[in-house]
Amino acid sequence: MQVFADQTFGQGEIVTLDGNAFKQCLFDHCTIVFRGEDLPTILRCTFVNCDWQFRGEAERTMAFVRSVHADYPEVVAEWFHVFDGG
Repeated sequence: MQVFADQTFGQGEIVTLDGNAFKQCLFDHCTIVFRGEDLPTILRCTFVNCDWQFRGEAERTMAFVRSVHADYPEVVAEWFHVFDGG
């Protein structure tokens, strides 16, 4: 695990989240990649117009969520309702 603190990631940079820790970082117009491997730690970071890319397991999970959402948006809303205290 790499730990990144108080860093700025800018345009043209590709940042892989998997298994890394980010504390008080600025992600500014960079590309963010998540593969769904080891979970990252993200604390008090700021994201500005980033290109989010989901690959591997994460890409398959996102495809599944999109396909369910197309016909059953209320189901996907229920899945994410747990995050808002519901």
